[in-house]
Amino acid sequence: MARKATTQAKLVAIAGPVEGQSFELNPGGGWPLMVGREKADVLIADRAVSRRHAELSFRDGQWVLQDMSSANGTFVNGRRIDRPVQLRHEDKIRIGATILQFVFPASWNPPEPTSEEISPWVTKPQVTPGDTVAGLDISHLETGTERISQEIELTERIAQAGRHAINLSHGIKNILQAVIGGREAVDEALASENLPQARKAWAILGRNLDLIQKLVIDMLKFVRQDSPTLVRTNFNSVVRTAVETLRLGTNRQKKKITLQADAKIPPARLDPDQMYDVVLNLALNAIFAVPAETGVIKIETHYDASEKKIILKIVDNGPGIPDTQVIFEPFHTTKEKAGIGLGLSIARKIILQHNGTIDVQSQPGQGATFTVTLPVESPEDS
Repeated sequence: MARKATTQAKLVAIAGPVEGQSFELNPGGGWPLMVGREKADVLIADRAVSRRHAELSFRDGQWVLQDMSSANGTFVNGRRIDRPVQLRHEDKIRIGATILQFVFPASWNPPEPTSEEISPWVTKPQVTPGDTVAGLDISHLETGTERISQEIELTERIAQAGRHAINLSHGIKNILQAVIGGREAVDEALASENLPQARKAWAILGRNLDLIQKLVIDMLKFVRQDSPTLVRTNFNSVVRTAVETLRLGTNRQKKKITLQADAKIPPARLDPDQMYDVVLNLALNAIFAVPAETGVIKIETHYDASEKKIILKIVDNGPGIPDTQVIFEPFHTTKEKAGIGLGLSIARKIILQHNGTIDVQSQPGQGATFTVTLPVESPEDS
C-alpha cells in the first residue's frame, strides 16, 4: 500500500549568513509563501537576497518554487530558474549567498532529471573501475557525470558572458549616440560658420571621446592579470591627488567632496597607480549616487597601529544600495549614461591583489559607506 504523502516540508540553510536555521513550510493557509529579505514568510537575513526574492506554493501535493524577478536570481541544483519548478526531496536552492536544502522525505518525487538537468550540486557516487551492478560494468558512469557537470558549468559561463556583453553594448551605444550627436552639432556649426556653437559642440564630443578612452582602459584593467608593483608610497598623497582631480567636476555639479587624512599613516608598500584607480573609482561611484545641491562625499584615511593597516572610508549621502553584493559584479551599473559597470569590479580586484579587504554598509535612503583596509607591509616584507 502506498504511503500517503505528508505536507510537512522545511528548508534548512546549509551555507551562507543564516547557516543552521530551519524554516517550516506550512501550506495550511492555501496562499503562496514569500521568500525574501524583508517581511517574508521565509525570512533570509542575507544582503544579496531581494526583498521579494522567490515564492513557494503547494500544488497537488507538491511544493513549487518560482523566482520573483530577483536581482541575483534563484538557482535549483546549480541552475538558474526562469519558470515554476517542482521541488524534490534534498534539492539545493541558492538565493544570494545562502544555500537552502529542501527537505520533504515523504513526498512523491517527480521523475528523475534528464542528463540536461543534472547539475554540479548532484553528489556523484564513488565508483572505481570494475564496479558492477547486476554484473554490468558501471565505472563509465563517473566520467559521464563529470562531463555533464562540465558542460553545464560551461553553459552557465557562456550565459554569464552573454549577459555581460548585453550590458557592455548598452554602455557603448550610449557613448556612441552622444559622439554622433556631437559630430552632427559640430558639422552644423561649421557649415553656418558659427564658431561659438562649434566650440560648445566640440566640448560635448571631447567628453564622450574621453569616455570611450576610459571604457577601453577599464576593459584592459579588468581582463589583465598584472601583479601590483609595490613601492614605498605616501597613501595620503595618492588620495589627495584623486580628490583634487574630482573636485572641479563636483563643484560644477554643485556637490561637495571633503578629505580628512590621518597624518600618522606611515609609508606603505603599495602600487600608487593602482591605488589611485581605487580611490578614483570608489569616489566616482559616490559622486554619481549623491544628488546635486545637497550631495556630500566624505573621504577619510586612518591608521590602525595595532594591526598595521591603513583604513580608507568613503561615505556618501546618496539613496543607498538595495543589494550590496551585486554591485561588485562586472558590468553591473545603475548609471545608464555614465558608465558600463567596471569601476567597482576593478577596485575590488586591485584591493584583493594588495591582500586588502573592501566592505560596504548601506541602507535604502541612508547613503553608503565603503571601507577599504590595506596592510602597510606586503606579505614578502613580513
